[in-house]
Amino acid sequence: MANYVHVHHFNNALSEHFDVSLYFRRNSGEGEVIGPEKFRVKYYSALGMGLVEKYLRILYEIVRFSSAIYYTRNLGASLFLSFLNRSHFLELHSYYLRTDAGTFNRFMFNLIVRLRKTRLVFISERLKNLYFDSLADNQRNALKFMVLHDGANLTYVKSKVNVTGNNRITVGYIGSLGPGRGEGLIQDMARRLPDVDFVIYGATEKCDSQLPNNLYYKGFIPNSEVNLAYATFDMVIAPYTMSLRVQGGDSTIDYMSPLKIFEYMNTGRPMIVSDLPVLREILDERSAIFCDPSNVQEWVEAVNDIRFGRIDSESIAMSARRLLNNYTWSKRAQEVKRITEL
Repeated sequence: MANYVHVHHFNNALSEHFDVSLYFRRNSGEGEVIGPEKFRVKYYSALGMGLVEKYLRILYEIVRFSSAIYYTRNLGASLFLSFLNRSHFLELHSYYLRTDAGTFNRFMFNLIVRLRKTRLVFISERLKNLYFDSLADNQRNALKFMVLHDGANLTYVKSKVNVTGNNRITVGYIGSLGPGRGEGLIQDMARRLPDVDFVIYGATEKCDSQLPNNLYYKGFIPNSEVNLAYATFDMVIAPYTMSLRVQGGDSTIDYMSPLKIFEYMNTGRPMIVSDLPVLREILDERSAIFCDPSNVQEWVEAVNDIRFGRIDSESIAMSARRLLNNYTWSKRAQEVKRITEL
């Protein structure tokens, strides 16, 4: 789902500067309407001739629009464009030079670099550094690249809305659950803070007698309703752990650029996040509270610091929201436009 949100918002932002057509694999697991689309979507099928159809579509567009600007997140599409001598952007969300990334992925990436028709877009400084450390000096010197973190739109989130009537403090988490997302840590926090409510949106609803009775799994929430959920929270948490895995099994903890962090920055709520170097590329102590993901007591104390007014949580929340001005989708698209005009 995060992939679809990223693609939707970024293409909408690009549409402020370009006439955008998105080529997208039709997938029954995605496609929620999260807002108006300012760009054209052209689907290719996910089965059968899908791969052939994708590259035929690219070839067709190249023939139709020789001066088009191409932007992709797909290694195969980037290699195809490189062979056809078309300059383009390749946005990287994975480290394809690691030993377990697959021989074919490493081969494609190295060939793309040698053909020199792409500008690499890294989603974090740490991802850029991983690639640069793996490339020879002549390859690094020849690279065209930029770093563009993920982003969020600046939108309005209401002041606290009390939906329970009990005036209890509510700690919120919105996003998928899985390896490294901190579900166990949230459960442990709830056990240690029985007078605080913990609410999780984005995971399967659960009703388990072994879970704390102050922990609520609310299930999936449409993206269009996310701000309504944020309005019921006093604070938000992002308890990433070192075992983080994305769909497909890749570990991204060292170089990720999580959408959740940028959306949290918009909420006007103080956020408690794992103390990871990649998150410190974006946040600092003025805009977030950092905790050791292996020490649940630090998280408990951070919640208490906020609810008992031991820190200026409003200042932290507003600082994060101001900082988001540097990471909006619009800002991201403007940087792409700037590069195309060089």
